[in-house]
Amino acid sequence: EWASWGGVLKAFDTWKMGIRPRDNNNRHTEPLQQLVKLHGKAPALVASERYTTIVCQQLGKDSAAAGAVACFQDFWKERQGTKMPDPSKGLLFGAQLPSRLCIPPLEKVLATIRTRKALQLPETWNLQLEPSFRAVEPEDEGGRVFEDEASLRQELHRQLEERQNEQRRKDKVAQEWRLPPRFEVEFE
Repeated sequence: EWASWGGVLKAFDTWKMGIRPRDNNNRHTEPLQQLVKLHGKAPALVASERYTTIVCQQLGKDSAAAGAVACFQDFWKERQGTKMPDPSKGLLFGAQLPSRLCIPPLEKVLATIRTRKALQLPETWNLQLEPSFRAVEPEDEGGRVFEDEASLRQELHRQLEERQNEQRRKDKVAQEWRLPPRFEVEFE
């Protein structure tokens, strides 16, 4: 099923021509492609309700990824079981496939998933292993770029210590004030 993703993305990219923006691209294709690279799931699984729930919990219900999965569900209900187009069909001889339709081999995606888990890297971060290691923090958190795994590990460890220190501080205040165990202390 993994090999079919190129054709599925091409069909999805051209689906519902009447509601597409003027640039001739489905605005949900690239977020969907990113999710496929992030999670490494087959088309039928990406179109499931459970997957939608997971994406909404991890990335937010108002995220581009959640919108892409919802749109893909509609597409899959309509087109599941039909022959998907060849992504390279219609290209000039020697022309490269548009990047929004390219999915790396499953082995590379699985290697990225394993590295992400080993680093405990949040899903909002962009991780690239080839041609060289590169991790990019989300823009709203600073947008920093890490070119080596050691500096990334150091930063993630620093962030973890920061969160743990904050939690200890909250626990200490809650204990001093004799608050119930589930009571959340917020500092301003």
